[in-house]
Amino acid sequence: MLRTCLQKRAFSQTSAAYKVKQKIEVQLLKDFQGIGRRGQIVKVLPSKMINMLHPHNGAAYILEGQPPRIPVVEANPEDPIVKKIIKKPVESPLESASTESKSPADSESVFKSLGLSFSFEKPQIEDEAAAPAADAASDVYYKLEAYQDLPGTLTYNYDADSTGFLKKPITKTQFSETLSNLTGYVLNESQIKFQYLSDAGKKELPTLDFVGSYELIINIGKYEPVKKNIFIDSESFTKRGKELPTRPGN
Repeated sequence: MLRTCLQKRAFSQTSAAYKVKQKIEVQLLKDFQGIGRRGQIVKVLPSKMINMLHPHNGAAYILEGQPPRIPVVEANPEDPIVKKIIKKPVESPLESASTESKSPADSESVFKSLGLSFSFEKPQIEDEAAAPAADAASDVYYKLEAYQDLPGTLTYNYDADSTGFLKKPITKTQFSETLSNLTGYVLNESQIKFQYLSDAGKKELPTLDFVGSYELIINIGKYEPVKKNIFIDSESFTKRGKELPTRPGN
């Protein structure tokens, strides 16, 4: 579960403009297969740092003006740990794909074959007219990967009254801003849905206004929606050892 550090500030932001971060620099504090050795400085997606590396004290952020946490280790092309992410002077699947006219589906299969390593470069496309479309397709797929990498359940702790209603309901705009910050990829409010399971079946909600469990649906491009769970907790109940109330009209 993700008990996000943005709990107290995530939903206080207004609709600010985001500078989308494709990758960030981190220093590995442990060996990670397909990523690198301890001491190596690598570039990864923010979501990979949040969900895979940082929780296990496996990596440290590279901060401007501060030295790396431990002595830096250079990548060795022959090291089996890092071999997958070293660019070799041979034709890659992406370079082969760039010489032919590829549909979005073909591009998707190429990206999937590369797993979770995003340190490769985009192919050079000779047809300048096709370049914007290819870039857009790859960006959408990177965005999809980032949101798929989020934990299965996103847990938040919010103030609620004695009946279980949140003192400040969470809007789609606020939640999409939080997800954008977590992944580094901007998500619009129109791309998400809140649902809860009532006695009559699933119902869509305009806001999250009550404690309990909800389903989050994220729509990205033409792909299958990404589905995650949201759990809204409140210390007003947990501190007193009380169970969370059931949503009215369930």
